[in-house]
Amino acid sequence: MSVFSIVIYILLTGGGKEIFKRRKYKNDWTGEGLEEGNYYYLLMIKESEDSEWKTFKGYVTLLRANQ
Repeated sequence: MSVFSIVIYILLTGGGKEIFKRRKYKNDWTGEGLEEGNYYYLLMIKESEDSEWKTFKGYVTLLRANQ
């Protein structure tokens, strides 16, 4: 994601509670401390200060390996 000058990444629970928010996100979310399940994201990017925001929405499914 380093080609974008501004990156904001927000993760939400299914109930809409914000659980993670990072400006200048570096793909470092691990899900540590969260239960398995679906989490929803909002990714906002700008290529430069003068460009328009591009917004992506979706979900991630967090699964834990059996230990």
